[in-house]
Amino acid sequence: MEIEKEKLKPGKKTFEKGKSSKLATALLSLWAHGKLSAATCRWLAEQAMLDGCTHPEVCDVARAGSHGLYPGYVHRDLMARFVKGVFVPEPMQVPVQRLNPKSLKKEKEEAAVILPHMLFSSLATLPNFNESFPTAQLEQFWQTLEKRGDPALEGHPMKTRNWKKNTIPLFVHGDGVQYASSNSLMVWSWGALMTCFNSLQSKFLISCWPKSATTDETWNDLLEEVCWSFSALLNGFHPSHDSDGAPLKKGSPFFANKGIAFFCKQRETIGKWIQRCGLGSDG
Repeated sequence: MEIEKEKLKPGKKTFEKGKSSKLATALLSLWAHGKLSAATCRWLAEQAMLDGCTHPEVCDVARAGSHGLYPGYVHRDLMARFVKGVFVPEPMQVPVQRLNPKSLKKEKEEAAVILPHMLFSSLATLPNFNESFPTAQLEQFWQTLEKRGDPALEGHPMKTRNWKKNTIPLFVHGDGVQYASSNSLMVWSWGALMTCFNSLQSKFLISCWPKSATTDETWNDLLEEVCWSFSALLNGFHPSHDSDGAPLKKGSPFFANKGIAFFCKQRETIGKWIQRCGLGSDG
């Protein structure tokens, strides 16, 4: 055991400060999405180290659970090392019309929506923000689309501001997903186009609802809140008005942050990036 521990000690190779390990990121992503168990994730990192990998993040994965001596603690150690400080905002509860599958009557029910602008604001506090929402290649991305004459750019409202430097391209996806032999869920998700992850790994849930309980009106109120949230993202500021256009009042979960730039309370480096790009409510 001592010999193995010596083999797992990091070498003297230095790494760029703050740069994540691609291998550790891939292993942790597979673990987070249920493709690998925590114990398997740790074991693979250990094998990489025995082959000479010395990146600190790979070392931290391999050391979880006292180098696997206590498998039951691997999950706990990975959470403490890589998920500490990650905050997921509370979903917004939106009253919607639903169909009672048994009585076939239309009733009111609350549906949970994870608002994109709230999740984005939370993710901006993380040190690896730029892996999920790349910002360094923005100008190159938009210039390439512009040269190709992409019709989606024509008349787009983002072009009224400094869009090439501070507009992050996103995707929104909605589709049915079967979860029972005779039923499916309509699932809406979103993410960044330029992320280092694949589409399945980079998706963030917005909301979902069973098809069997859906009426023609179910998604109207839900998508109204989602559009309001995406509009706030486009503007770069937490909204000061609700989805109906009324000013936010005290007691609203959005009141404390109204009018604040998404990065204003976040890491100083990102705040400076926003200021340098000249992001503002008027573009």
